[in-house]
Amino acid sequence: MLASNFGVMFFGDPVAAFAHMRRAASPGARMAFVCWRPITENPWMEVPLHAVYRHVPQRPKPDPQAPGMFAFADPQRVYQVLTAAGWAPPRLDKLDLDLDIAAGRGLEEAVKQSTQIGAVNSALRGQPAETVAAAIVSIRKTPAAHLEGASVHLPGAMWLVSSAPA
Repeated sequence: MLASNFGVMFFGDPVAAFAHMRRAASPGARMAFVCWRPITENPWMEVPLHAVYRHVPQRPKPDPQAPGMFAFADPQRVYQVLTAAGWAPPRLDKLDLDLDIAAGRGLEEAVKQSTQIGAVNSALRGQPAETVAAAIVSIRKTPAAHLEGASVHLPGAMWLVSSAPA
């Protein structure tokens, strides 16, 4: 069994990588991975990002073929990559979870997590300190509406992808 949690979307050449895994796997081995569905279905990332966009220009839409967090958001792309790499047509199951972006450590941890990964981090990178500070104030206000004790709950939407060698 080959398994990955949120890693395969970053392959520079996903067809070659999945083909290599297929060749290295035992005969009949199965593969499963979890990847993000579109950002529009992931408020845990989209909500803080929109708060940042009050202070910085919106980033251009990424190339859907480029490596990144949402590179496998499109099920058709997942199908094309895996079948081109010699895997059977994949099964994609929706997985929806309520994510605690604070990891039970309060609002400041949620703000910290939001600014250190993904699109928010990219949008703030290289910005002047005063712009970053203003954006962080906006980020802090947004998840505060989702604060429950020391947790900040926002929905997350993933694909659970599974396949076997063709």
